Formats: sequence, C-alpha cells, structure tokens
Amino acid sequence: MPAAPPAHEVPRPPAPPEAIRPTFDVVRVNRDGDVVMAGRAAPGAVVTVLDGSRIVGEATADARGEWVLLPSQPQPPGDRELSLSARLAGGEASESATVVVLSVPERDTRQRDGGGALVVAMPRDGAGPSRILQPRESAGALPDPASAAIAAEGARRLSVDTIDYDTLGKVALRGHATPGATVEIEVGGRRVGSAAADGGGNWVLSPSDELAAGPHNLTILELLSDGRVGVRMALPFYRAEGKDLPADAVVVVQPGASLWRIARRSYGSGVRFTEIYEANRSQIRDPDMIFPGQVFTLPNRVN
Repeated sequence: MPAAPPAHEVPRPPAPPEAIRPTFDVVRVNRDGDVVMAGRAAPGAVVTVLDGSRIVGEATADARGEWVLLPSQPQPPGDRELSLSARLAGGEASESATVVVLSVPERDTRQRDGGGALVVAMPRDGAGPSRILQPRESAGALPDPASAAIAAEGARRLSVDTIDYDTLGKVALRGHATPGATVEIEVGGRRVGSAAADGGGNWVLSPSDELAAGPHNLTILELLSDGRVGVRMALPFYRAEGKDLPADAVVVVQPGASLWRIARRSYGSGVRFTEIYEANRSQIRDPDMIFPGQVFTLPNRVN
C-alpha cells in the first residue's frame, strides 16, 4: 500500500517585529518647574508621558524615532514618577522599561539654597542600574528643544563601582579610571595598595590589611604618569558587624541593596529614595553607586 502523501502544512504568518519601547534620553527641569523632555520611540509613534495615570503631554516621534516634549504646565514641588507609553496607528501601546523620578523642591527652598530639581532615570521595577539625568545643582536654563534629543555623554572619570567585604574584614574594590592609570587606595590617610587600570579602564584592588568593624575614610587616587595625583575622591565607609549595627534611624548598606529597595522597605514607597539621597549626599555621588558597609541616615522615618 503506497505511503500517504505528507500532510500539507499551512505556513505560519511571520511573527510581528518586537515593539520598540520608548525611552527617556533627556529630562531637564529649571527652578520654576518648567520641563523639556526628549527620547526615542518607533518612528511615527505617538508618545505619551504619564505621571501615574495623569497625562503630562504627548509628542510624535519623527522619521528618526526622536521625540521632544515641552509640557504646557510646570511640575509642582514634590516627588513623582514619570513613565512613557508609545503607540503606532492601529497598534498596541508599548511601555518604557525605564521611569524617571523627579524631585522638585519647594520654591522658598530653591530661592534660599539655590538648588534645583533632581532627575533620576531608573528601571521601572527598581532592580538595576540608574543614572542621574540632572543633579540638584545644575537646574539652570532649559536646553534648546531642537538639540535636546542629542545630548552628549561626558568623559569617563575615576569611580568606585563596587565594594565587597567578608566577615573577617577582607575588602575588594572595583572601579574605573583612565586606561593604563595607576590607582591607589588610602584608609585613614594610610596607603593600603595600588592597581593599574586595564585597557578598558577597569581596576580591581584587594588591600592586604583587614578592615576592623566600624567607620573608615577611604581615599581613591588616580596618579599621573609622573606620579602626581591627577584625580582624588573620598568615600566614607562603614564595615558592619552584628552587634555594631546602628539604631533604626540609619541603615547599613548590605550587598545587593539599592536606594529604591531601601526606600520601599523603610517607607513603603521606592519613589522616596530621593529623601535618602538628599540626606546622604556627602556619601552618594550617584544613586546607583552605593556600597556594602555605607551608613545612611533615614530621614522622616517613623519607627
């Protein structure tokens, strides 16, 4: 008996291309609360900026996928979280993976201290790297909307990316510097080790001396080719140890922590990480760069 002919397979339609998620690239707020925003989305998509469920404004991405928005109303004082939604004609909406947290001070505070709004971009779920789009001090005139979508990155600078320590006080530091530069670490003014940054600017250093539990002042130095100090940064550090943990009004940063998680656990709202950032600015230069052993004050916490 002849074999049955193979069943005819109906070809499956090609899977639709993955939606292009909208992004924030630039968010600038002046001291009056006026905002200019820019980012990217699918070309022709209508981009909606949301404060919770409230629509802040809408813009259409051009042929290059770039959009710029100047909301008609200034942002009021307080902390808020902005997100994006983008939709092509006849298509489904696509949400941004990143949200922007704005912290706009009260008008009398702005006039007295001269500080403006803080703007931080971070993952929607708070788990992952964040970046400062506008530090508190730089809230001046708004950029030209025509050029807001092509802001350039600044030059790489000396940084400490992680600090790890074990129960015996052995510490390992990792960071970035100018490729080929020598990085030295001092603890309490005493040199404890040096390392060379590789071709990608990465450096790793494990001081031979153990650090006792308690507070320490770390100094990280990037040396020039002639041995002189080119860049210097200071970093307060606290090595916690069981019985030495401080009271409830402060928190000792442990491995895997983030300001978002600390704020959510301490206040019930991750958006309030800006309060911790503001209260500990002498230790936090970037909200994404907090290290095990640092001690942060928790302002306005009801125990």
